[in-house]
Amino acid sequence: MNPRKTILYGVLPLSVTMLLIWFYFSSIPFLQNLITPPIDAIHPNSRREFGLLENMQNILLLTMVAFSLFALRKEKPAIEKVGFFALAIFSGLVLLEEIDYGLHWYEWFNGISAENAEDVRNWHNQGDRTSRTKQIVDIGMALLFLVAPLALAKVKRPWLRYLCPDRYSILTLVAMLIVRTTAHTLRDQGLGEGGGIQRNISEFRELLTYWIFVLYVYELALNRVWPGFKADEVPMDPENGSE
Repeated sequence: MNPRKTILYGVLPLSVTMLLIWFYFSSIPFLQNLITPPIDAIHPNSRREFGLLENMQNILLLTMVAFSLFALRKEKPAIEKVGFFALAIFSGLVLLEEIDYGLHWYEWFNGISAENAEDVRNWHNQGDRTSRTKQIVDIGMALLFLVAPLALAKVKRPWLRYLCPDRYSILTLVAMLIVRTTAHTLRDQGLGEGGGIQRNISEFRELLTYWIFVLYVYELALNRVWPGFKADEVPMDPENGSE
């Protein structure tokens, strides 16, 4: 066991998210308001955008963008640079979707009432796109962070070993399962009423989704070298079946 990775991939994300869950379901107004501030003047669906949970997600997405841009400044082959450039663009677009393209800030600063606020605030929350997106992400994460580390750790192809996530990612998936079960159980028990995210309880699990991707991008950007590329870089992690 690697203590540092155990903390980064398992203990820390689980502890932080469970603390946020306690804040929300504690029935203590001050703590619940940290997750969904009671700002009556804005659209009800935007109140959580000013809270601790949503803004932690935004920070993680910004971190993904930063790691990707940092990788572009390093000595890397063209194929890697293209990949990190695409990753920076994609992470930025996800961030814009998460913050409703700044719409809630615009409405708040301009005093636009909840009655006059825009109903269509982003792309992913329209129709059944949210549920479909979650299904795709769940399948993708299971393949990338569970199947791949177990199946490809000893694979001979160097580029597959380069792309294979750290096997400690499995700890984060376990943490996500614990968070999901806990949050839904507490919600089903009638706790957290009035908090503002009863219909969006998956936001807690979503925090860990971004967490695991941040760690993955960090590994690719700072700790791994494209196979065959000669540069003065930090070698890949031998514990993850890399050179």
